[in-house]
Amino acid sequence: MSTPTPPTSVSARRSALAFLLLASLLWLGLVLANKQLHYVHAGSDLIHHQKSHVLPAKALFPPSATYRVLAFGNSKTLSAFRPDVFDAHFKGRVASFNMGLPGDSQFVGLLEYAIRHGNKPTHILLQEPWRGASVEVARPWLIKDDKRILDTLIPFRRLPRDLTLFVFQARKSGLQAEWQRVKAEVNGMEGTRGWYFISAQSHYPNDALPDDFRLPTDTPDQTAPRKVEFAGAEYERLLSLAKTHGI
Repeated sequence: MSTPTPPTSVSARRSALAFLLLASLLWLGLVLANKQLHYVHAGSDLIHHQKSHVLPAKALFPPSATYRVLAFGNSKTLSAFRPDVFDAHFKGRVASFNMGLPGDSQFVGLLEYAIRHGNKPTHILLQEPWRGASVEVARPWLIKDDKRILDTLIPFRRLPRDLTLFVFQARKSGLQAEWQRVKAEVNGMEGTRGWYFISAQSHYPNDALPDDFRLPTDTPDQTAPRKVEFAGAEYERLLSLAKTHGI
């Protein structure tokens, strides 16, 4: 004889299923809202997304270029490397693209992504070297990148903050005008070949530094040594790409 299921167990199971269903719908709704409200996000996140997902999937170089250069680095490269100025010195033989990311110097994965979409450089310019073997940590693949895990599971976690800041910034021009301004700035990087001037960090008239401007860290009469390790997983990946694609 089978033992009948107690009514309380059936009720608890139904409540749990209802909770899971509601939680799933809420999560899905927030994911969709986060995607639809794309241009309310922080500028650095928008630039990072555009440079790491959208632009590398497009054709970055004209077919006529003899040499194709990808410049990698953080926000210093993003605002300092001007492909139009660089290319002009080589009379049409060189085509470059600025792949600098705000607050992020990692580049091997981005290089692989660009190559998969047909953008094979002949040269790469690096602001920061690859990560050496000394910084690698032996961890299971699932927990190697905490930020990537958070971005995958909770992509909308910064939406309330970003939406609040967006509304605050749009208090004078209006929501629609601010949306179009941000959209134009982000999409405009395709025309500047990845170069983006961080105007929010410009504090001088006409965006020009004074003649006597200097930082305490400026040491033009000294050469700063840079430690580069020719070992580790990233170096091996980069070496493989160089050999396979003639970089």
